Amino acid sequence: LVLQLGQTVLNMVSITGESRLCALFCRADADLNLADDRQFRPIHWACVQGHKTVTRILLNHGADVRLVNEYGDAPIHTAVRHDHVHLLPYLLEPPTFESLVLPTRNGSHKEVEHVNLQNENGDTPLHIAVALRRKRMAKKLIRLGAAGNIRNNQGMTPLDLAAEKRNAGLIRLLRKNFSLAPPNFEEQQGLEGPVQVTELEDSTSNQSKGSKEQEDNVDFGMTPKTNNIHR
Repeated sequence: LVLQLGQTVLNMVSITGESRLCALFCRADADLNLADDRQFRPIHWACVQGHKTVTRILLNHGADVRLVNEYGDAPIHTAVRHDHVHLLPYLLEPPTFESLVLPTRNGSHKEVEHVNLQNENGDTPLHIAVALRRKRMAKKLIRLGAAGNIRNNQGMTPLDLAAEKRNAGLIRLLRKNFSLAPPNFEEQQGLEGPVQVTELEDSTSNQSKGSKEQEDNVDFGMTPKTNNIHR
């Protein structure tokens, strides 16, 4: 059943966080991967809103975490984009979701670590966390196995993005965990001296303006803004 706003009933349930209704639809064999008119599936909406119980129910009943919305984001990218750190353990739960088998252009398949899944822009979850200045999210992703040497479609690693954002805190975090830069990297980037460091601390109340605008615009017929996180 598709509503007038272009949403499926299960999408609406995932948006509102009605876990009992979600479980009821899942037991009734509802299509968990049916997309709305913007290619958001129920699992995407649960990740937008941060509904832990609904997310777990959808995953337990077989929601496909590989499917992307119209912005090219899989559910894990959506969760990171909306700063829902508490969803990561469920989205990456081993062994079911620890790695994914993806089709390739030549018709074969490849296995990819879920934590390093790239969206259509080539961004991993760590790229998105760094671009949105989310240090707590970046720390969690690194603990869960995120790689620091993957380049997106613009040829940039997460460290390159941190330098572009002039975020000394994230640069130090990435350098501490990955051997990706020469010892004088911060000096080369002009980050020595009185630099204004803009980084998100552990409190979710310090969300960046861009992130807050995204979340304010998410409602029944609304979708997150463009996937071009670097502009």
